Amino acid sequence: MIFALKRALYRFILAPARWMYWIIFHPVTYGAMMLVIDVQANKVLLLRHAYGKRHIWTIPGGGYWSSREDPESAAVREAWEEAGVKVTDIKHLDRLYGNTVSKRDTRHVYVAKLVSQTPIQSAEIEEQRWVSWEEAQALPLSKVAQVAISHCKPDDDS
Repeated sequence: MIFALKRALYRFILAPARWMYWIIFHPVTYGAMMLVIDVQANKVLLLRHAYGKRHIWTIPGGGYWSSREDPESAAVREAWEEAGVKVTDIKHLDRLYGNTVSKRDTRHVYVAKLVSQTPIQSAEIEEQRWVSWEEAQALPLSKVAQVAISHCKPDDDS
């Protein structure tokens, strides 16, 4: 019951308030995202958020303060907070820039191998799923998830 209240609070009050702030102040934001690969099962972790474009699948990640945290640490932290995953062999894939009506965004994209996963409940996450590379490409993906998967998808010959 309390978890459902937290999710509703986030979806109907905090997310719209954040959006209004972005529209008014057009801030510079920094994000760090991580494609997590389960090498044993040859699958990747995808999430659907409980706010925004809830039908879109993405990879774990979120914002960080550049004065307090480096992007790699932020990506590791976000993967743990959103999906309960611990990772190793972290590699930087790309840096994406965006300039929308609401914000100017710089996102660092990483890839890492799964070490372990602890089931957690996050008010931010509607659903998480381990999917094959082929399943991932058939889902509606965020731009950052598309970029990460295109960088990392194994060749069909392997």
